[in-house]
Amino acid sequence: MKSKRIISICTFWYILFLSSCTKSEQITELLVHADSIVYSHPDSAENILNKISDIKLSDRQTADYSRLRTNAHILNRKSTVEDSMIIYALNYYKKHNMQKELKESYMLALNHLAWKNDSTNYRLYMEDAKELVKLENDSLFSFTILRSIANNYYDKKNYELAYRYYVKASEYNDFDPSIFYTAALANSQIKNNDSVDYWMQKAINLAKQQKDTASVFHYYRNYADIQIGAKKYDKALINIRNMERYNRYPINVAPFMTAIIFFQQHKLDSAQYYLNKMTEQKLGSNDKRSFLFTKKGLEFFQNIISYAQGGSFDFQSIGQYTDSLNVDREIRMKKFEEQVLAKQQLSEQNHALIINKQRIQLLLLSILSLALIVAVIAYLYIKRKKEKLYRMEEKMESLQKLLADVSDDLKYSRENSSYFKKVLLQQLGLIRLTASNPTKQNQEMLQCMTKITNDEIPVDSLIVWEDLYALIDSLYNNLYSKMKNSFGDILTEKEMQLCCLLCAHFTTKEINVITQQSVRTIYQRKTTIREKLNMQEAEDIIEFIRR
Repeated sequence: MKSKRIISICTFWYILFLSSCTKSEQITELLVHADSIVYSHPDSAENILNKISDIKLSDRQTADYSRLRTNAHILNRKSTVEDSMIIYALNYYKKHNMQKELKESYMLALNHLAWKNDSTNYRLYMEDAKELVKLENDSLFSFTILRSIANNYYDKKNYELAYRYYVKASEYNDFDPSIFYTAALANSQIKNNDSVDYWMQKAINLAKQQKDTASVFHYYRNYADIQIGAKKYDKALINIRNMERYNRYPINVAPFMTAIIFFQQHKLDSAQYYLNKMTEQKLGSNDKRSFLFTKKGLEFFQNIISYAQGGSFDFQSIGQYTDSLNVDREIRMKKFEEQVLAKQQLSEQNHALIINKQRIQLLLLSILSLALIVAVIAYLYIKRKKEKLYRMEEKMESLQKLLADVSDDLKYSRENSSYFKKVLLQQLGLIRLTASNPTKQNQEMLQCMTKITNDEIPVDSLIVWEDLYALIDSLYNNLYSKMKNSFGDILTEKEMQLCCLLCAHFTTKEINVITQQSVRTIYQRKTTIREKLNMQEAEDIIEFIRR
């Protein structure tokens, strides 16, 4: 029973281990797939990651999951404030010297710390990243890290350091016009106008070479704004004209920007002319993304021109516009709160579904394990029964053969061994069993053998050895008495009984059947008898006793 229990426990744990291995492999496959599509389809990658958000992961899987999730959030233009596990991923990759993942994690960690406004840790990890830049001959990594540092300084309004790092970043990447453009913006904030022209022209020329018309339009427009702020109106007008050639949007903002230039020069008639050209376009009445290019924005400037020309300033339209902004903000906040609530409810429902699914899986696994355990126990039970039945049938055949041999010997001979065997079998009651109906004989014999095998009927209780000892003396020249007198203090009762059976020419197999002792036990007793009598291994026990 102990071996059965061990087999059952091992089987159960093997199934659990196999199930966990399969699940872990599936999670790894999902992470690999998300990694392969995160840059091309970040929204799909994020959906894949959401499926395993509530599953217990290994250390490596946790690091990969955190890195991919933070990256997907950035690419989907989401906040990374809550992605604190990117620090765990970075430390994991550093510990295991996984350079590719480590470089990406530094960029993501700096983004996360910038969103959190954690300037202390940002500086700490920034210094680590800068040291890695020195060690690694990876221009893309160096460019990305230096640009991230520059962007952080720009957001903190430290424009001089931002400009310095934009310049360093440009040394590792001279084919991305955005780095030259941001360097120009930093320069414009520190009023370094000559450098602004250099970097802006470089950005525009590179964007033109790459046929990136959207970027060319954007750069010209902001270049013109910078020049307007610097009161370089002639250069600003030139850039506005250049900008118009690359405009692919429904609204042309050039008239409005031109009106601003004339407005700054107090040329109100010219400003009015270009404002009129602006109003001829189909403008939105309440476009929050660009107030200056809406009807409300134009009304605002029209009010300024009217006021400058001696008219009154209409504050009502401005008040209506700000009121609409407040109403819209409240509506958007309410929608946002509803979306957050709906997302939370969906998350709770999803969590409940996952728990139910895990419970069902555990139940099915338990049922499968129980079924397997029952099957193993049934198999072992049937196997044992078959083996037992086979041994019984084998012993029954030996008994029947023994009975047949005794009967034949008694017909043709009065040999002592045959007579002794007959008497012994009569004591066991086996002759009576074989004389019955064959079918009943088999049943009774098997029942008898079963009881003997299970120790329900001791063999000693079926054999009257006191009578047999006298018979041995009568048939074999007082063999038992001689053995008792000479070796009674050396041999045990069981050993002397074995010698009596050997004297009557019982084979080992026959002794096994008659006494229900195992063949191994019989051989061991023979060896013990030889050792006690100081006999040679090949010497005959009965001949030695007869001497």
